[in-house]
Amino acid sequence: MAGEAGFVIAESLVFGRLAMGECRIDASLRDSWRIRRDGRLLHDMYLVRVKAPAASKMPWDYYEMLDTIPAEQAFQSLEAGGCPLVK
Repeated sequence: MAGEAGFVIAESLVFGRLAMGECRIDASLRDSWRIRRDGRLLHDMYLVRVKAPAASKMPWDYYEMLDTIPAEQAFQSLEAGGCPLVK
């Protein structure tokens, strides 16, 4: 694959299923994933802390987001990987 090649994929989500008895939640869905030439999937990583039971406000409210670690820092660099297919 050429170094400047790109690929776009979209994941569809379906909302509005209240009629089926599902609960509505407010959610922010943002993710940026990419696959490098050596096949490694890169994405941001999240540092979270488990909340104390008294701090949880609703069901599934278990984690407090502390930080986002950019993919470039979370994964080994392409140069350091040593993949023989990458030149």
